Amino acid sequence: MRRGGFTSQTAALAARKQALAESREQFAGRTWTVASHPSVGSASWHNHSMSLTLIELDRPPGERFWLPFTYEEAGLGFNHGWWYGRPVYPHSQRIILRVLDNLDEVARVELDDEVGIDHYAEVPPLGATALEIQFIEVHNDHRGRGIGRAVIGLLRSRYPDRRLVAFSEGADGFWSSLGWRRHLHANPDDALRFRPLFIQPEA
Repeated sequence: MRRGGFTSQTAALAARKQALAESREQFAGRTWTVASHPSVGSASWHNHSMSLTLIELDRPPGERFWLPFTYEEAGLGFNHGWWYGRPVYPHSQRIILRVLDNLDEVARVELDDEVGIDHYAEVPPLGATALEIQFIEVHNDHRGRGIGRAVIGLLRSRYPDRRLVAFSEGADGFWSSLGWRRHLHANPDDALRFRPLFIQPEA
């Protein structure tokens, strides 16, 4: 049983790499690449060379009930509940991105153009410039390499006219380390029940 399970897992990983290679070719016109450098990375990179590529996933033509990831691949090194079971409908403003280091998927990002933050205290008037990071997750096998910070740098380069915002899922230290300002719910009685909001500083 162990041997068979190992073979199945190996086959699944090989299939995933092949799919990523095909995705990279398919979306070649919609990729954004950056090589690691001091303005994007940090000391935690230890001068290791890294080249990350963002790939935006497109809805297949005619597909109404679209799940960007299959049930199997949703949890391959990632939080399964974040990446499966939430279909993207035709008029949705959600944007799904893979982050590749060569052919290895090292992170995923979900963005949303529909942002509701007016119920938080001292929030600047961002209007249509706000772009929410719904989810950002680094693959289990690639954490501790500075990839999360690099991905934020990529997003800022890709959306230079937008202000990124994120509701923290227990990651206040990460967002604060980027220099993002923390905001709490405007009602003090609700501040502990709602996630802290972090907003990218002005350029």
